[in-house]
Amino acid sequence: MVGVNVFSGVILAELNHSDFPLRFARLSPYFAPPLTLCALVLMSFPSQWQDWAPWSDVLVRWFWRIAPVNAEMMRFWPTLGAQLLTFTIVMSPHLRRILSHQSLLWLGKISFPLYLLHGSFMRSVLAWLLFSWQQLTEIEEEGQKYMRYPLPGKAVFVVVMPVFFVILFAATHFWANRVEPYFGLITKMAESIMCGKTERSSTLPVRKD
Repeated sequence: MVGVNVFSGVILAELNHSDFPLRFARLSPYFAPPLTLCALVLMSFPSQWQDWAPWSDVLVRWFWRIAPVNAEMMRFWPTLGAQLLTFTIVMSPHLRRILSHQSLLWLGKISFPLYLLHGSFMRSVLAWLLFSWQQLTEIEEEGQKYMRYPLPGKAVFVVVMPVFFVILFAATHFWANRVEPYFGLITKMAESIMCGKTERSSTLPVRKD
């Protein structure tokens, strides 16, 4: 699916800097919601146990009707959904205005630090918040005995999860504003060393819709 994403990205980039989407701006409130919903459903296609839900089982059967033998199904529907969502955003000025809200822009700004940090924070901070006050207990399953922490109750999750998300988002905000700029400087220095100092314009044409 790599080649499909590359060529689709090139086509969408060219489409974004053309006037073609302006012709459909008035129709945006009608086609953007169903296309967005369809794209999100496709992007939710599970990587395994697809037969557990009727909607994903239908997509499995559709895939094998159109795909060649030994094709890879796991990434097909999420890839198609991502391309459809990007196409809808490019074609819909109303959807772009919604996504330009300050809170969503902030989420976009911290998305990469969130991707980097969430796993470590779940295995450290979240695990400590959920299990630090519990004792290891002996569990027997399928004739085997082993030690583990018992799962907390629902009330514990209701209290702990908001605290964890506050800590996680505060850390990602700090990373995006205090740590990431230093990596940008290092990247710029490495680029100047490898490629030399060259002046180039970073301005791209902006559509007026």
